[in-house]
Amino acid sequence: MAGLRPVRHGKAGELSKGPKPAMDLLRGRGSGDGTALADVLRRAGKLRRLDQALRNRLPADLAGHVHVANVRAARLVVIADSAAWATKLRFHGGNILQDLRSPDGGELRRLDIQVRPHGIEPRPKRRAQRPSPAACRNIESVAAHIEDNDLADALRRLARGKRD
Repeated sequence: MAGLRPVRHGKAGELSKGPKPAMDLLRGRGSGDGTALADVLRRAGKLRRLDQALRNRLPADLAGHVHVANVRAARLVVIADSAAWATKLRFHGGNILQDLRSPDGGELRRLDIQVRPHGIEPRPKRRAQRPSPAACRNIESVAAHIEDNDLADALRRLARGKRD
């Protein structure tokens, strides 16, 4: 098939001889390019430990409303439930970075705080519904009796399902 390339695992250019055992992937074997699941598990463990360390260093009321989301380019990314909790977290920002500088935290130089309220999912965009055939006939009827030509044209477009 055009555009598809074989999946390569292991040493440079070596094709996979078949599926890799899951335990080999979990232990970091079977992938010489650093993409083993063990790397993902190590990173998840690091983020979990940083999250726990962060919560242990904050007042109890604040700790329940923030969590570590990521570490990238010496920046600790923390999610807060609301702008109010983010503001309280910013107040503790300098101390947090000093406290979390450890073998686990590495060189954290910046605290990025993002607000993501719990339980609020973005609404899917709704497409405008086309009027029913009966509604279209009624709209056409109204348009026929309106003196304002611009409004009448807009109603006719609506009845035909066209948009400007």
